[in-house]
Amino acid sequence: MLGMGLVGFFCGLVFHKKSYASSRIAVSIVGGLLCFAVYGLVVDSCSVLMMVTEFTPEAVLSVYASGLTFNAIHGITTAILLFFINKPMTDKFTRLRKKYGIFEYE
Repeated sequence: MLGMGLVGFFCGLVFHKKSYASSRIAVSIVGGLLCFAVYGLVVDSCSVLMMVTEFTPEAVLSVYASGLTFNAIHGITTAILLFFINKPMTDKFTRLRKKYGIFEYE
């Protein structure tokens, strides 16, 4: 949960300006890369702490290397999903923000 929360937080930091947020390709690429890097780092670090008994560089690198395939697939599928759902989800969140007055700046 921490990994996905950080991915969402960093995406929010990158796209807090509305000028890039309308670009589906930019949202897809940044979301996929952040999912690969940030989520992968958090999950693989947790795996290192749970699986490695002797913290040698070889043992730690082997855990990170074994997670690269999963992280790459996860980042690519996240980018594809973001490409297709960016517009509908942005419309829904905009409607909810206007309806309930969430994040209204004075």
